[in-house]
Amino acid sequence: MWNYTWQMRIDGKGQWGDRIENVFFNAGPVSISRDWKTMSYYQMPNRFSEKLPADPAVPGPGDQRYTPYGHEVLCCVGSSNWEIPNYVTNMWMATMDHGLAYTLYGPCKVKALLDNVPVEIDCQTDYPFGDQIRIHLKSANDIAAPLYFRIPEWCGAMQIKVNGKKVAYKAYKGFAKIERKWRNGDAVVISLPMKASVTAGICTPYPRDNYFKRNPTVASNGNYYYGYTDSIAGEPYEYVKYGPLLYALPIKDIDENHVAEGQKYNYALGATLGKVKIIRKKMPERWTWKYEEAPVQLSVDAREFPWTPTDLAPLPKRKVTGGSAARITLVPYNCTKFHVSMFPVAD
Repeated sequence: MWNYTWQMRIDGKGQWGDRIENVFFNAGPVSISRDWKTMSYYQMPNRFSEKLPADPAVPGPGDQRYTPYGHEVLCCVGSSNWEIPNYVTNMWMATMDHGLAYTLYGPCKVKALLDNVPVEIDCQTDYPFGDQIRIHLKSANDIAAPLYFRIPEWCGAMQIKVNGKKVAYKAYKGFAKIERKWRNGDAVVISLPMKASVTAGICTPYPRDNYFKRNPTVASNGNYYYGYTDSIAGEPYEYVKYGPLLYALPIKDIDENHVAEGQKYNYALGATLGKVKIIRKKMPERWTWKYEEAPVQLSVDAREFPWTPTDLAPLPKRKVTGGSAARITLVPYNCTKFHVSMFPVAD
């Protein structure tokens, strides 16, 4: 996130915002326990149980288990606490033409200078779960200056209204640029329509031999980790997103280090997801990371089939045939500790 933030400051491209969101909304929360007292050093797209996948053979107390350390090197524990302030403090940035850019979306209030005039901008939204952002501007004077709003790469039909009327904008480096005379009380509504999407991929092999040539000591104690990655070559997979959020099949847990008994995860997805049903629930007053409380869930078609993943064969070698039709409910990856997000593919 820190690197992407500076990239955006340097070249002004909105694409870095998508990468920051991917960390902040997806990967970041998974590595932290729900009480924020422990963390894991590694996370896997598919974590079936506390024993599968097995921990990579590296020294230290962390690995995939949630511990107070996360790893023998404590920089990760410190860095995890920077995620929220780094996101919040970079939600708005000044621009070289004396304007302001809304770079990272979420509820916020900013006091800044717009064309050297003090303004206060209040932003209300439940993004990334909702697709609308309502903005209210306060200023003692009228201001002729640009405002920029980032266009997410996943959004194909961004719409902006000012005081209830749709306005045209100029696309510039991944931002919607609006130049007008801003007045006290102006109201802006940004609409970012979201839809479920499925992306297919093919696993590629890890260059194991080259790694061992450079790191000969790893071969004796790292057979699992590099054997696991080296075994994945050509296996098809699919993942699901809704707006900026990665979605996963949740596997119920007792706590971050123990999975509940009798959980099923033997499902494959099809490229169309069938008829997607969006399940909306009340936004929790305080985010608890319990998947049952996820405010946006997806009910999708799947195929249930015999599947027993192992460390050396985490995914089926080819597309799945047969099985039986099923409906499964996916939740944001960020509120799971055990999950499947890298799905086998139904033929």
